Amino acid sequence: MGKRKVNFGKMISFRLPENVAEAWTEKAKESKMSLTDFIRSQVKIDGVEPLVPRLKTQGPRVKYSKADPELIRQVAWIGNNLNQIAKAINQQGIIKRELELLQMLQTIKDEVQKVVNAD
Repeated sequence: MGKRKVNFGKMISFRLPENVAEAWTEKAKESKMSLTDFIRSQVKIDGVEPLVPRLKTQGPRVKYSKADPELIRQVAWIGNNLNQIAKAINQQGIIKRELELLQMLQTIKDEVQKVVNAD
């Protein structure tokens, strides 16, 4: 039998005493579940069985980047420029400013090349 896919389209939030929240968090960790999945697994309303949670197979998510922060800023800046150019093309059409935009794209391409070659 295939996995049952459930649409969780509605979010509900609520407050708990701190000691209860800590206890639930600890029980979720012991069960190798996220806190959300743990709570879902404990709730039974109007005879509806609780949802069977998925087990956590991976450790906690860690967000980090090995890239140089300055490089990331430069690439973001270039991406922002590209978005502005695309918006201008879509709003005004390419005929009127075609040459200027192509020159701007070439400038951006050259800057990207400089950034890539700098490393």
